[in-house]
Amino acid sequence: MEQARVEPAVVGQFHTFGEAGVAYEVVEELDDHTVKIRVVETGETLDYDRDQLAADPLA
Repeated sequence: MEQARVEPAVVGQFHTFGEAGVAYEVVEELDDHTVKIRVVETGETLDYDRDQLAADPLA
């Protein structure tokens, strides 16, 4: 099974966790499988799976 690939241009984009979730910003690419995101409402940063990012809609 092929993994979804998130292109480098996603840094700076805003997405939501699923259709009705809170917004987050992609702040850094960490490796082929992980990006760092910042949750808009809380300012919290965390590592996030690139495949999940590819499935989340733009905010």
